[in-house]
Amino acid sequence: MHIMDVLNLVGVILAFAALLIAWWTLKVTKQSVERARIDWARQKWFDLYFKADQAYNALEEYQALYQGCNPAICSPEQEKDHNKLMDIFREACTMAVVFPKNPAIDSFCDSVKFTNVSDALSKERLEELSDALELLRQKALINRGVLNVESADA
Repeated sequence: MHIMDVLNLVGVILAFAALLIAWWTLKVTKQSVERARIDWARQKWFDLYFKADQAYNALEEYQALYQGCNPAICSPEQEKDHNKLMDIFREACTMAVVFPKNPAIDSFCDSVKFTNVSDALSKERLEELSDALELLRQKALINRGVLNVESADA
């Protein structure tokens, strides 16, 4: 075997090793990109869930404050609080409408369609919003693997 044959064989082996390294690097990169995409999507769902939760809490507080009042006769304070509530709903809906159409988004948007003050006092409406919030929460759940951090002592 000549020195050139040995060098050619070494070159082929090194080229094959470089090919394997490149293939492995591509595989790891694709996995990293997919994890990043999933994390990004989950974060967007969480952001929406968080805003919807604020809307739920605002509606619950509004109902606690004005329970039993006549919705046909609003005090200036109630009207102001109702307008704040509607602002929170609008913010949440603005976030929701850019998501792809799906049952969680539809349920949320339907639960905050208010036509009058009495809608804001409806316990059924609060329950609908709670159900929609749960659908959004399911979309926002954190991957269990992220939370399974074992201590160094274990």
